[in-house]
Amino acid sequence: MRRLNMTKKGKKRLITVIVILLVLGGISAAAVSASKGSKAGITVDAITIDKGDIFVKVPANGVLEEVEKTMIFHEGNSRVETIEVEVGDTVEEGQVLATLDTAEMGNQLEIAEVQLEMERISLVKLEEARVEAMKDLEKNIQDAEALLERNKEIYNSGGISKVELENSEKSYSELMDTYQQYEENSDSMYFDIERLKKQIRVSELNIQDIKRNITKMEEAIVATVSGTITQVNLQQGAITNPAQPGFVISDTNNLEIQIHVNEYDINKVKLGQKVEIEAEALPSVVFNGVVEKISPVATRMASGQTSETVVLVTIKVSDQHEMLKPGFSAKTRIISEEKLDTIVVPFDSIVYEQDNLEVKYVFVVANDKLEKREIKTGVESDFHVEVAEGLEVGDKIVQRPTTSLKEGTTVMVREVENK
Repeated sequence: MRRLNMTKKGKKRLITVIVILLVLGGISAAAVSASKGSKAGITVDAITIDKGDIFVKVPANGVLEEVEKTMIFHEGNSRVETIEVEVGDTVEEGQVLATLDTAEMGNQLEIAEVQLEMERISLVKLEEARVEAMKDLEKNIQDAEALLERNKEIYNSGGISKVELENSEKSYSELMDTYQQYEENSDSMYFDIERLKKQIRVSELNIQDIKRNITKMEEAIVATVSGTITQVNLQQGAITNPAQPGFVISDTNNLEIQIHVNEYDINKVKLGQKVEIEAEALPSVVFNGVVEKISPVATRMASGQTSETVVLVTIKVSDQHEMLKPGFSAKTRIISEEKLDTIVVPFDSIVYEQDNLEVKYVFVVANDKLEKREIKTGVESDFHVEVAEGLEVGDKIVQRPTTSLKEGTTVMVREVENK
């Protein structure tokens, strides 16, 4: 029993010694590590300077449109017999687009002429009826006048009452009033005659229009230019409308985009600048364009619940592609400034002097120590800037330097890619 107790005590002493040794070893290791860290310095991310290209781009969205499109009208009112093309078809100048029913126009003329003849006959009958009505009225006046004279004699001899005499006078007066209306052309039959005369004039003019359309009438509507059919506004069996184009022919190989550039960016845009174009329907494919027109005036344009001042800019699409179609949504990027084969660094690698923001510098790593070097910048894009003076190809600079960095500090470099 004593040996067992002694064994337990011995084990406790041994464990205590081991723990002490481990603690002392950890402290020694930490001291050594700290000594090494003090000698090697802090770790920084650094990029190696190389030459590259930098672009300043003005982005905007728009819609692809045809530069040239021709509207094909038909002057007359003809019934469409057949439609020979559909949207998307390529046509040549002189090609038949639709055929027309020319016989129907002749029928319209015949109907109009018959209608006019019937109106003229009605006019003659109405004029004759008015003449007869005046003759009858004259006879009735003579009869009424004779009756009135006779009733006066009878009244004077006491043969009729005064009321009967007054009725005779009234009948005679009313007939005279009616006759006066005929003489003054204020009777209802006169107005009916004048109304019918005007209707006859309208019918005559209608016949003139039909005859004029017949002289212009063609048996078909043909293409006046070569191109692609982009609109068909006719229907088989319908009547053509002179005010609406039956077809629209476009040159789909000649496209443009109209965009609105914000007033704060328009000073960067100049005629002739290159433009990158991406169509929503063709992702990852970049087409080339050029700034062709800049509106001389600015306008207010609604943008959500607010509005902004913009300037209309027209971009000519330089590249041709069978998949580029009018109506496609497009993203554009106007290259307002570019510098090729020059030293370019990320914006976040540049430090500004607190008391003078015009002074810019970077931390260059040379012989594992930091050197604070002033630089002169040039072209600036959204994320990069050109360094015109102060750096050379092969220099290493700190990426995203912190305010704690000081010139002369010893550092360990972790290389990162210069993107």
